[in-house]
Amino acid sequence: YLSFGFDDERPFGQLARTEKGKEFRQKKMVLMRQLMEILDNEAIPRTLFILGDYLDACQLDVPLGELQGIYLRPLNDIAQHSYSHGMIKRIADYATDRPIMTPTEFLSDVGKANDVLKKVLNVTPMGLRTPLVYDNDLS
Repeated sequence: YLSFGFDDERPFGQLARTEKGKEFRQKKMVLMRQLMEILDNEAIPRTLFILGDYLDACQLDVPLGELQGIYLRPLNDIAQHSYSHGMIKRIADYATDRPIMTPTEFLSDVGKANDVLKKVLNVTPMGLRTPLVYDNDLS
């Protein structure tokens, strides 16, 4: 069996609300449509880890029906990737200027992402992929 996991997160934050972000998002939607069709044709199940802020930004210029057509497919499992892609643990020498979220802030961020996924795609995700790369998980 082959399965596929994909983090759908860029562009997010301030960049997502610029003309450059819009152009990036439009190109990405073309890629996502093509990717989903290839995976559908090969009957490959996949989990999409969607960032809440990214999905919010998509609503600025991608019609709701188009978003649902891309993401709501029989072989897709929708999970989340938080709302803001915040740091929850310091990573050595990486983005040292970024603040670390408290557990309470992170739970709120996850809740906000769940709300967006429910509103836009009418799904309640069961899975979560933490933002960034954490060696040895979060222990």
